[in-house]
Amino acid sequence: MIGNDNSTEIQLRENWQNQISKLLNEATSIKGQYEYNVGGKTLKIHPNVYSPKYFPESYWYAKNLSASVIQKDKKFLEVGLGSGIISLFVRDTGAQIFGVDINPDAVDITKQNFRNNNQNGLFQISDIYNDLDQDLKFDYIFWNHPWQNDKNSISKELRTEKTLDEGYVLLKRYVAQARSRLTPTGRLLLGTCSHAGSIDKIYEIARDNKFQIEILVQGNESIGENVQEIYYILQFNPIN
Repeated sequence: MIGNDNSTEIQLRENWQNQISKLLNEATSIKGQYEYNVGGKTLKIHPNVYSPKYFPESYWYAKNLSASVIQKDKKFLEVGLGSGIISLFVRDTGAQIFGVDINPDAVDITKQNFRNNNQNGLFQISDIYNDLDQDLKFDYIFWNHPWQNDKNSISKELRTEKTLDEGYVLLKRYVAQARSRLTPTGRLLLGTCSHAGSIDKIYEIARDNKFQIEILVQGNESIGENVQEIYYILQFNPIN
């Protein structure tokens, strides 16, 4: 299981929330598109998508998925594209890339970033799986989900669709509907963090859908002011 000691958890979370709120305010103050260079790639960032310039988890997931999780020639679906950084790095493995986002700006900027980096993928607007071709099956499905699940326990800056999934309603759909979207050996993956609203709830959602969670990769990055985020790539293994 994931988590901190109760003796330190409250203070760590308060420090994190103060710093992440500051970064969210900085990111949303930018009005136009801008370029960001990371990992040898140049990305265009739309102000209406989650920016890897301010939030390091996107690049952390990108490099760790591409380095040790995703295999060549497999079909990879990313839910919640944002800037497209994760899918762009996974494409370097030779995987076939598909991606969805409910935000049209995210889909458009991802397409632009793939073109600018001479890569290809198929991207569309969709509310999780709703608008995908029913016949498409994937070897991997990944989502860096909105971590928070209770608007009453977080600052106003975190109460957006990028960071809040009230009651984990969307996460429940992501997990419950995944089996019909995976190949027989397909793997359901989730990116989350030690500061997620309820790690226990994520495990509960897995159990309710007859999955057992395995931590594939764990690591951390600083977001400034001596605040660390611990990241996890979780795999949902079917329980027979």
